[in-house]
Amino acid sequence: DEQHDAAKNEPVHGDPRQALNCYRRGILLAPRKEALFQRLMFLLGKQGDRAEAASVYALCRKTFEKELGLSPSKKTTDLYRAIMADREGAA
Repeated sequence: DEQHDAAKNEPVHGDPRQALNCYRRGILLAPRKEALFQRLMFLLGKQGDRAEAASVYALCRKTFEKELGLSPSKKTTDLYRAIMADREGAA
């Protein structure tokens, strides 16, 4: 899905804290937009904040299960696992 690929590959410019806050607000406004969760996890992984990335993934799972009756996509789960494994190039 192009939206998911864009979330992972989109370059980040400017203040990382501002970007993180932007994605957090986006999730509050559009909790069904999985790409927002992916992008936030990606940025947190880049910063080495695996604990917060895990919290975002847990929120994604909870939101999707409650609102859609679904689990996050394989791409989201793979990104989460890569961040948790702290693999080179994971984030």
